[in-house]
Amino acid sequence: LTSHYMRTRPEIQNYSPAANFEDIELKEHELAQSLREFRSRDPEYVSLQRASTASIQEVQASLPADSTLVEYFIEGDEVMAFVISKSGARIVRHLCSIAQVKYLQEGLRFQLDKFVLGPDYVRQHFDRLLTSTKQHLRDLYLNLIKPAARFIDTAHVIVVPHGRTHYLPFHAFLDGEEYMIDRHTMSYAASGSVLGYCMAKTEVASKSPLIMGAADEAAPLVEQELEQLESLFPGARLFKGEKATRRTFFREAEEADFIHVAGHRIFRPE
Repeated sequence: LTSHYMRTRPEIQNYSPAANFEDIELKEHELAQSLREFRSRDPEYVSLQRASTASIQEVQASLPADSTLVEYFIEGDEVMAFVISKSGARIVRHLCSIAQVKYLQEGLRFQLDKFVLGPDYVRQHFDRLLTSTKQHLRDLYLNLIKPAARFIDTAHVIVVPHGRTHYLPFHAFLDGEEYMIDRHTMSYAASGSVLGYCMAKTEVASKSPLIMGAADEAAPLVEQELEQLESLFPGARLFKGEKATRRTFFREAEEADFIHVAGHRIFRPE
């Protein structure tokens, strides 16, 4: 499709350097063939490389009895949600517009960004910062959770964001009295189909948490964060500073039921 699309563009039709559309098309076919062959050997990996779908019945089969999946989807300017549990599945349309989500997300980020102004500023304006932040979290709850709340009657909620909703802390949404995390245990998933692969995995034999992190000038409180987590999980394996290496992570993560990594991240699209 990419090669055919490029051929239709006049600015490319008149451009004749080394762009060999036949080679591009050949490589696209080779990639598609490789993914088809690899699907039978590792369907989980293939599902992460290209979009895959799962039926409602398949999602329900993978869900624990105490869990509800809330998967968001943006179509045009409409934000909708699919609410799925063992007992049923529903679509909640017209939650709000994507413009409203953008407005609320940017407002919340504006308030949170003020914390970088330093502890003195935060102490001086704490009450106002708290009130404004709570209002944004309340507005997010009213727009994205409340219309579907009557269908959520389980202890655990699994959120699958879409588009701009990836930037939102659903667990911190406020209904006016309680945060979502006070009413439900919460987790996130990339999609309903990926969730199925996650739920199908066997239990980790050695239930030992893994905690890793490395402090630097840009994140000086990582050390304090790791110490607090170590006190909460006394049996955890802790690797910090120079010991928090990539090799250590891959070795230790295989036997961890809980993983916490404190540090910077680099997005690699490949």
